[in-house]
This record gives sequence, C-alpha cells and structure tokens, in this order.
Amino acid sequence: MVGTKIGKVEATKILSDVKPENAFLFSLGEGAFTGKSALNLSQLCEILKDVDLKSIDFHLHRKDFENWLKYLGDNILALQMAKIRRMP
Repeated sequence: MVGTKIGKVEATKILSDVKPENAFLFSLGEGAFTGKSALNLSQLCEILKDVDLKSIDFHLHRKDFENWLKYLGDNILALQMAKIRRMP
C-alpha cells in the first residue's frame, strides 16, 4: 500500500468537508454523544488528539472510523484503521 498514488480529484474528495448530516459524530456509547463532530479528515484527526479514549474504543470496535473513511473515499486509510482494530 505504501507508495500508492491517488489522483487530484480523489484527494480533493477525501480532504473536503462532508455535509453536516454526514459528519462523524463522536459518542461514548449508544446515545451518548460527546458534542464533538468532524466534517473532514483534518477535523477528525484534531478531535482524536483529545477525545475521551472510551469514544475511540467505542467507534473503533464498531468499524465506524473505517466506514467513514471509506465514505470519504480513503480506502487506504480505512484499511490501516482495520489493522489497528484487529491488534491484540
């Protein structure tokens, strides 16, 4: 996967904002929204720096990160997230 190139159009889609209804909503569990949401990959990365680890664990095991990254069009990063999820 290293060295895989993507085109300008694909990169633009991956890095662009999604509509608010498609934002990544951080939760601690079912119905426990943290109040944090990401409209793009950059925001997701910033929130991950200080969001409660319970939220990361919750979303990681449900494959939420992988699915949202695929929605953005970043299948490579989604696969890397899947590797993290499967780590012991």
